[in-house]
Amino acid sequence: MHRVKVAASISVDIDSLSCYHRAYGLDSVASNAVYSRALPRLAELLDEFGIRATFFVVANDVVNHAENAQVIRRLSDAGHEIANHTMTHPFRITGLPRPRKIEEIAACEGVLSDLTGRPVAGFRSPGWDIDAELFDILEERGYEYDSSIFPSSLLVPLKVMHRLKNMARVSTTGMGSPWFSVAPTRPYRPDARRPWRRGTRQLVEIPVGVVPDVRLPFLGTFLVGTGWGLFRASLAWMVARRNPFTFSLHPIELLGIPEDGLDPRLARQPGVAVPLRKRRAIYRKLLATLKSQCRLVTVQAMARESRLEERGS
Repeated sequence: MHRVKVAASISVDIDSLSCYHRAYGLDSVASNAVYSRALPRLAELLDEFGIRATFFVVANDVVNHAENAQVIRRLSDAGHEIANHTMTHPFRITGLPRPRKIEEIAACEGVLSDLTGRPVAGFRSPGWDIDAELFDILEERGYEYDSSIFPSSLLVPLKVMHRLKNMARVSTTGMGSPWFSVAPTRPYRPDARRPWRRGTRQLVEIPVGVVPDVRLPFLGTFLVGTGWGLFRASLAWMVARRNPFTFSLHPIELLGIPEDGLDPRLARQPGVAVPLRKRRAIYRKLLATLKSQCRLVTVQAMARESRLEERGS
């Protein structure tokens, strides 16, 4: 009997270069290369393999930016899911008062639904930083899923490393509570007060991808830095464990410092110092491998499948 492939999704956090400039305290002017160069490159790769991905969009990047809005509209028209990544990408969104949290989510939601003509079903918090209050807001607004919890064994070390690399010395470190490191690694319904535990919320949590058991990160930035062998071994284990997952990318991973005129200091961003030609080859091979071994769906489709599996169990 033919066995259905494990479900996987490609998710893309569209963080503009200005986000990285803020995070690293760079005083240079950030270009629009994420929208003008990186996203077209990524869209071409996805189209080559017939993959429909989920793009988490910061709405402020498309408001009053007709060219950027057209990029997102084309992605939507091509069948990709467009999801909420807040209005302005505030660092440490969990520290904002509730009205500001609502504003960040609702404003982005309005912009994206107007742009695509489709309701927004999912949310990913900037820096994967989320708390129970944000979950409350998402549920009140009828969201189908969140995808912000990063259940990695390296969560705390990565938070520390990011803080040390932050030249601005401002509070930009996200990734949520240290308790997220022990959250489930497959889709689940979070607890109302402790979202790292299973509970009875209506929305589904689709965790940021990690390898089951060892909980190593399974995402683009980590792959570029650790090599192909670890990726193959990690994917084989996830497939063997039948663990649905989302593989997260950032468009900056398809920009080159000399090729696209980036500030050379952005080489401190993981993966960016690797030559662009090599990274493009890595991602082509990565997408081909995921396509051959997994059943690729949008994050929204994965959340809906999780609900159906829950009803059938």
